[in-house]
Amino acid sequence: MALSLTFFAAYEGLLRLTLVEGRNLVNPDMVGSPDIYAYALVKGEKAWRTKTMKESTLDPDFESEKHLFKVTEDTMFDGLKIKIMDDDVGRDDVVGSVVVDLFEYAAVATDGVEIPRERLYR
Repeated sequence: MALSLTFFAAYEGLLRLTLVEGRNLVNPDMVGSPDIYAYALVKGEKAWRTKTMKESTLDPDFESEKHLFKVTEDTMFDGLKIKIMDDDVGRDDVVGSVVVDLFEYAAVATDGVEIPRERLYR
């Protein structure tokens, strides 16, 4: 008997996003403090938005808000896009954003991937 096994990277599955906190964010407002919320998107999925922080702060605590995204082979290479926003009347300001390369984590189970501040950009 002959047996041949082939392993493929997992290009499809569920991505659990847990937003914990932000620290030392840049204030986009000339006057006052920002009203922070986060916005996340995986291509082909409905965008997800956290609630706006109750207190105006540059160190928001997202209280470990969680969301599940379905990731497919078609969307794997577009990444997870996260924006930290300031809720304003009219047009909201971008405080910071990052695109997380999902392919980098697709083949192995990962838990608690932290995004370094250097990868955030405005």
